[in-house]
Order: sequence, then C-alpha cells, then structure tokens
Amino acid sequence: MRRIPNSRERRRGSQVVEAGLMMLPFLALGFMTLDAGWGIFVKATLQHAVREGVRYGVTGQVSGNNGQAASIESVVVSQAMGLLGGSQSGTLSVQYLNPVTLAPTSSNVGGNIVQVSVTNYMVTPLAPLLRPGAAIPVTVTGADVIEGSPGGIPPAP
Repeated sequence: MRRIPNSRERRRGSQVVEAGLMMLPFLALGFMTLDAGWGIFVKATLQHAVREGVRYGVTGQVSGNNGQAASIESVVVSQAMGLLGGSQSGTLSVQYLNPVTLAPTSSNVGGNIVQVSVTNYMVTPLAPLLRPGAAIPVTVTGADVIEGSPGGIPPAP
C-alpha cells in the first residue's frame, strides 16, 4: 500500500526552494555593498596619496638623485598602498602651473603651483552580478602653491 506524505513533509521541500530564491537577491545586495565599499576605498586612498605628494612637492624636497617631479611621484606611489603599480602606474602625473594663467610650465620656482593627478584609474568590480564587469574610471587631483626655496634656487624639476 502506498503512503501519502503529510503536510509537514511537503513543507520541508518548499523551505529549500524559498531559501534558494532568496539567496540570489541577498548575495547580489551583499556583493553590491562590497563593490561600493571597494570603490570608495580606492578613491579615498588615491586622494590621500595625491595629497601627500602635493604636501611633499610644495616644500621643494627631493629624494636621492631624482628630480622634484620624480620624487613627488615616488611619494605618491609609496602612499597609494600598492594601487599605482603595474598597468595603472601611467595614470600618475605631476605638473607645474603658472599661478596667473594656470598654464603648464616646466618651472618649479616658489609661487608656482604644483598639481599632482591620478587620471582614469580603472576600478574593476569585485563581483559584477547585476551589471557588466566594465571598469569604472576614477580621477583625483591635488594642487598647492610651491614655497620659495632656501637661497632662491629651486631643485631640478
């Protein structure tokens, strides 16, 4: 004789189906939160690194035999927690600007502006569930007026 399952046994199977249906939106929401946090972390880290590079640049310091721009770049890279290595290293630039016209100049004399930028740094999503895995560009910039050099002789740009 064939046994008919009672209602309690039939409900157990529905719990598995309901759990499966709820996992996809729950995981998608969790991964979207992680992706947003990752993007904010990258932008904040790069902004900090650029700001430290500008602070270093306005004092007219140089490290080793490097010029001032190369010294600023090395400070930014060291402060970026490894984000500016490899293929992303070309996104960093250091420029000197004329304070009156804001036109780029090659001179790093006191009174000019030093501008440090990370342009089009590509942040790829960790888990692209609800959107394509295309990278999102991030750009950060910092600028300040260069202090006058001791003795009036600026370091080599």
